Amino acid sequence: MIGFESKPITLKRLQAVLATHLAGRVIAEAPAEVPGAEPEAEPMDEKRRNELVDILGEEAFQELVDTFFEDTVEIMENLSKALASGDAILIDRALHTLKGAAVNVGFNDIAAMANGMRKDIPTPAAVETLNMKINAHKRLLAA
Repeated sequence: MIGFESKPITLKRLQAVLATHLAGRVIAEAPAEVPGAEPEAEPMDEKRRNELVDILGEEAFQELVDTFFEDTVEIMENLSKALASGDAILIDRALHTLKGAAVNVGFNDIAAMANGMRKDIPTPAAVETLNMKINAHKRLLAA
């Protein structure tokens, strides 16, 4: 594996590894979010859903999904508080927690969005867009 670094890695070491492997490459920027646009929820990862239903059963799976949405309320509150205080460590912790929880239940778009926001301190608008995406999933599953 090229560029492997074991944990814990320092920011300085990460920058050095990235500089070495990305030298001369153009990195495309992510497209800007349309202000005020409601993000759409992608369908749940069916393979992951089926795996969990096979292991847990449909009822327990639904409880797991309900628990995910209950937990996201606290995670998003913690993220907002961390953002307001400028605490980068707590911001990253909340986003990391959300990413892991989302991928575990098959909400890969939420996981990808949370993970993408870990690169820099997110804006309040980006956090609100993430929250709207979570709510879009709630509505999709309630329908």
